[in-house]
Amino acid sequence: MITSINGLSNTPIQETTIQKENTTENINKEGKKDKSVSEEKFDYSKYMFRPWTDNVKEFIDIDQSKEGWITDTINRIDNMLSDYPMKERRALASKYPPETMEEFRIGELQSYMDWLLTNSVDGKPTINGFMIGLGTAEQEAELEDFVKSFPEGT
Repeated sequence: MITSINGLSNTPIQETTIQKENTTENINKEGKKDKSVSEEKFDYSKYMFRPWTDNVKEFIDIDQSKEGWITDTINRIDNMLSDYPMKERRALASKYPPETMEEFRIGELQSYMDWLLTNSVDGKPTINGFMIGLGTAEQEAELEDFVKSFPEGT
């Protein structure tokens, strides 16, 4: 039996119904995918407007009171991220917005590790590191007193 001539179908109602069903199924599938992605975005979006150091402390325990904590933290982060090549870690650190919570975690930890490396030498804070809070309270007070000892205008 001939069902179509020159692209015209003799059963338009049946074909339209099948097309609608297929469209509905595709929308449902896409909706489920979108929902899981949006849930994940919601999961890490709460971290986006918090202090950076608070985010990092959720992923790794940092004890700033013990000697050599900077070196220890750098080594621990490096071990945590050792499954990822350095190029990928740096790319994820600069990616915004991250697509998954894992990308966000890798980016935050890599950025924090780079920040520690930039503001310390041999595991000890540089002067800039002291000024941004990497030292102990006594060290920060000592640096502030030292800066105040300069004559005004220098």
